[in-house]
Amino acid sequence: EHGKTPAEKRAEDKELEQRRQELAKRDAGLHILLPGDDADRLRREEHDAHIDEHDKSYDSEDERAFRQAVYNANMRHIGAINRQNKGYTLDDNHMGDWTVDEMMRVRGYNGASNETLCQTDSVERIKMEQQADEKPVPRVVDYVNGPEKLVGKPGDQGSCGSCWTFGTTGAIEGAYAKKTGKFVKMSEQNILDCSWKEPFGNNGCGGGADMRGYEWVINNNNGLLADNETYPYINQDGFCKFDHKRGLVNPSIKAVEGLKMVGCGVVTERYLDDKSVSDEESVAAFVYKLAKHGPLGISINAEPKDFYFYKSGVYNSEECVGTVDKLDHAVLAVGYNLDHNPPYMVLKNSWSTNWGEGGFARVALNENVCGFATTPTYVILE
Repeated sequence: EHGKTPAEKRAEDKELEQRRQELAKRDAGLHILLPGDDADRLRREEHDAHIDEHDKSYDSEDERAFRQAVYNANMRHIGAINRQNKGYTLDDNHMGDWTVDEMMRVRGYNGASNETLCQTDSVERIKMEQQADEKPVPRVVDYVNGPEKLVGKPGDQGSCGSCWTFGTTGAIEGAYAKKTGKFVKMSEQNILDCSWKEPFGNNGCGGGADMRGYEWVINNNNGLLADNETYPYINQDGFCKFDHKRGLVNPSIKAVEGLKMVGCGVVTERYLDDKSVSDEESVAAFVYKLAKHGPLGISINAEPKDFYFYKSGVYNSEECVGTVDKLDHAVLAVGYNLDHNPPYMVLKNSWSTNWGEGGFARVALNENVCGFATTPTYVILE
């Protein structure tokens, strides 16, 4: 804040973090032994801290009371899960007083289309590629902090169901960085505004899919995409400003220099709901393509409440099934670790850095948890 010295700001941040940790310990179940009045008082204190930390306000006392009740229910869920020692932990975040319906709005993946210009890599084809490859896949891949840095900071889609645009741009950014050695933040808003409805089938903040986003970039925009600096994200649907096929070329908007997207691919035929492809085969193909190609756009099942409040550890909820019909949220696969017990993949979300491990999550690799290996996609550049 204006007027505070760096030392004062650090002290304030430290105090806030200590308070958050104390509240997290209470949420682990310590305060459930207290008498009702004391437990209610502690919940009010926790909610007050939540309001302060996330800079929230409510229109009325009735609204505040309603949010308190929702918050209490969510914190009880967090405490119940944490007491089970599942290998991952949950914690309060900016969604702590959201209802189930509000949570659902940030899951904007509307499903893959069987009719796509993306090429389909069959499991058998990938097995043949692996057999012909002289080098085995690395045991660890990290596109965030490793030698190949192909990933930017996690974004914040806000209340708009635009997750699919973050997955789409993330895959394009990764391919571009791998080719050029330079990372450029690209425009989710360009895809959100311009790839509406027919023939693409996306619905802006109402949801969409990475494959249809790729199709718009290739067919309508000459394989180009605006950079984020000149076409920034605004957390709502806007008017299309950069679409070559429609003659919308704004001199103030800059296309990413040297970018030319010419194709896309789907890692296996699993996205067609092909039940002949097993989880084991899907995961093996996913690992190979992630190691060889770079970050992959992926779609997952984000319905379990556990996922909204994930904080750390290797996520492995038995509720998070990965069949095609359950996929409802688009993210980016950015790495894996085969040497960890259990092995995990790393995803980059678009729910701000308040969520998860600074905006990222580790997810158990062995059983296609949440469906991360069901519809992975990648892009092909000229």
